[in-house]
Amino acid sequence: MFKKIQVGSSTQLKSSAVRGLKASVVEQYPALAQIIDEMVPKKGTPVYSIKCQNPRGTLYSVRDEILFVQPKNDLIFPTLRVAMQYPGMMKSVTVDKGTIRAALKGANIMAPGLTSEGGSIEGDIPAGTPVVIHVEGKSQPIAVGKMELSADTIRAEKTGVAIISVTFLGDGLWKHEK
Repeated sequence: MFKKIQVGSSTQLKSSAVRGLKASVVEQYPALAQIIDEMVPKKGTPVYSIKCQNPRGTLYSVRDEILFVQPKNDLIFPTLRVAMQYPGMMKSVTVDKGTIRAALKGANIMAPGLTSEGGSIEGDIPAGTPVVIHVEGKSQPIAVGKMELSADTIRAEKTGVAIISVTFLGDGLWKHEK
């Protein structure tokens, strides 16, 4: 989704908007409740909302670092750097090694990449849930995405688009500097 980004206007958020952003992030990612004030300070450090023209959405920046992205009319997702820094913040899936090349080009994750040998989906993850994507045998994630199908459906059908890729290693967000 954020393969290449084209940023537009940048606006400093008011304190009420920062509180709303923090509340939304904690609601979606309860594991961040204890550290959200470190990530997004209460006072003294400005938080910016950056409009993104291509793809449409909003980037949230603190200390010149983009922490969160919100595609138009969608959930708030952490950037891959944030997902790496706080590994237990969201549900995780593992893809097989054959999926790496396509995933690093921004392709959506197909169900066979999760159901074949080397891939796994732990527990029940409903459709629409943000997930971090790992590769078998590697500890660091390679992408952040949104479940298109539930884990049960993926296991049963073993076909189709399973995860919509939002941000991945080496994409425009990874390379972007404010």
